[in-house]
Amino acid sequence: MHGVRARVVRLLRRAGYVARWRWARVEDGVRRVGPHVVPRWTYRAGPAAGLEAVDPWRMARRLMLCSAAWYAQARITSADALRVVAQPRPCGQVHVCPVCARRRSWTLATALRAAVEEDHAAGVVRGVALVTLTHRDEPGATLRAELARFRRAWDSLTRGRAGMAWRQAVTSWFIGLEVTRGAAGARGELGHGWHVHAHVIVGVQDSESAQWIGERWRAATLRASRALLGDDRGAWLPGAGGVWSETHADG
Repeated sequence: MHGVRARVVRLLRRAGYVARWRWARVEDGVRRVGPHVVPRWTYRAGPAAGLEAVDPWRMARRLMLCSAAWYAQARITSADALRVVAQPRPCGQVHVCPVCARRRSWTLATALRAAVEEDHAAGVVRGVALVTLTHRDEPGATLRAELARFRRAWDSLTRGRAGMAWRQAVTSWFIGLEVTRGAAGARGELGHGWHVHAHVIVGVQDSESAQWIGERWRAATLRASRALLGDDRGAWLPGAGGVWSETHADG
């Protein structure tokens, strides 16, 4: 993981030149960072136009120092004794740091496993499904526009009158939003469009719930496409990699 982190540092340093010199930025109000208020900068051009600007060089500096320093953490043991444990100080950039991303993944997996084991010990049988929600990309659209369209579809699925039906069919859920830049992104190239999708872990009543979610997601993406694109071209189409699920009902 630290070897991968070193390669990401080099990529961020290269990206810093692109972000600083190719894409114009404009000051756009302020934002709060802890107790401080700092200027907010927004990209005025480029594929992320309209979104908050980031400084890859600053991210690279934080990433380079990830786990390089230590801090003392106080813990209370089962015998009510105070114990001091040395811990490496992470950078916390889970979207770019493979070390922090793996730590966060382990934390989430541990929490999910504990919840499943608690249900199993109590004799509760609960169906769990992994559902992938996508919508059709719009070539040339900005990342801000694609995120707005996806979030509008998600809100249409989980809020209002439709949200009442969602909460009756889905007992609980955890959503992980993911953004890629087409198939070319895996090769480090700039693809034709932003691919915004989500991997959702849902607690379901039965094995038919995944199909139910798929039908309503199709309707939600259709409404979002008509509202923001003016037609149906951005809606999810069955058979085109829309919803996939694997359901387990054995605890």
